[in-house]
Amino acid sequence: MPAETSCVRGCCVSTKVRLDVAKNEVNMHCPLAEGGSSQVMRGRFAGQNVAVKIPCLPKSDDLNRFHAEVQMMLAIDHPNLVTLLGVK
Repeated sequence: MPAETSCVRGCCVSTKVRLDVAKNEVNMHCPLAEGGSSQVMRGRFAGQNVAVKIPCLPKSDDLNRFHAEVQMMLAIDHPNLVTLLGVK
């Protein structure tokens, strides 16, 4: 089993998903989509093609919402939803 990792705040913890991914571990390519609160880029991580969500976090409420989303994604395992592979 992989080592336990946690986010900077310590509120998100996982042994399945890397929560300490370094920026240089993800190769960003072209943009896929952009919204009011985030941008999604095509990229590669750990040998896989991935979608990389880059949230815009100007306020502490936005950061709280992002951490709540990460916690929810860590708790969900469903074949019809994307799999969370890592967080930075």
